[in-house]
Amino acid sequence: MIELLSLPACDRIARPWRNGGGATWQVLSHPAAAGVGDFDWRLSVASVDRAGPFSHFPDTDRVMAILRGDLLLDVAGALAVRLTAASDPHAFPGDVPAAGTPVDGPVLDLNLMVRRGWGRATMAHVPGGTHVLHAPLAILFARRATMVGVEDRIMSLGTHDACAIRATGRTMVKIDHAAILIAPGSA
Repeated sequence: MIELLSLPACDRIARPWRNGGGATWQVLSHPAAAGVGDFDWRLSVASVDRAGPFSHFPDTDRVMAILRGDLLLDVAGALAVRLTAASDPHAFPGDVPAAGTPVDGPVLDLNLMVRRGWGRATMAHVPGGTHVLHAPLAILFARRATMVGVEDRIMSLGTHDACAIRATGRTMVKIDHAAILIAPGSA
């Protein structure tokens, strides 16, 4: 059995950060009704409008992909990493001091946070074409408008729309254009 869930960008609600440096739009979380502090995993889009610290999330790992702009990411005082839309998604612990500095204007990122012990999360850029999914839950995030085909179903995604694909066993997915593929893992 395969279930497709449309996650349109226009349905997301902006949540301004407490420090005033940006906002977050939740894409999907588990459990669905989880708040900021009690999720097993959470996928969100965030704007980083100015330099500042990231929120601290105990026992949580993060994976971040840049959708637009350039970000200098400083994690636990290590050498800052410059992330761009062309960079591979970057993993880092969510429970150590981290800060982001936009380079030449605001940044838009895709952020997956997973509680340790929940499972192994992955996030990867994938080209247009056919892909085999093995995870019971995968999320395709459209960098630009694309068509998604799963078995006999087709879904149209606009820029920054997403779709969740729940399946048992191996699933073939076809996309017209490059996207970001996320598997939040499971316990």
